[in-house]
Amino acid sequence: MRKGSKAGYSLQTFHKDQLALLGNRACKDPKTTSGFLKDFFHDLNKTIIRDHYEWKIGSRGGYLRIAISRRGRIYWFWDKRTDYAQLPKKRLWDFKPVVGWQKPVEIGHRGLMKYIVECDKDNYKSRYKDQLTNKYPHRTFK
Repeated sequence: MRKGSKAGYSLQTFHKDQLALLGNRACKDPKTTSGFLKDFFHDLNKTIIRDHYEWKIGSRGGYLRIAISRRGRIYWFWDKRTDYAQLPKKRLWDFKPVVGWQKPVEIGHRGLMKYIVECDKDNYKSRYKDQLTNKYPHRTFK
């Protein structure tokens, strides 16, 4: 969360911080900056969902991944338990995935649910849970 901001960190606040930090070297057009960031996070979301990628958050922020609960529920998980994650007051930090309202729905919470259903219906793909447990057999899920 940005210092002095109650609403959190957004594309607009990122652009303002970039201008303050880089000065003349910063991109002046906020649409270019937001377009680049939207494309990056869209591709990152798709990679995490479809390839079971584990995103290592910079500045010792932990890992972002898809996990399975003991009851078999699949969900987005921000792993702050590792030694890598050294956030002050870890319990106060939270992560909420985007809903994924843009068409076509490929990212966020709805994108994950849609891909799980696609894997279950397609005869040529294995079930999403099986893909996840086969990729990480050593990991014990929460």
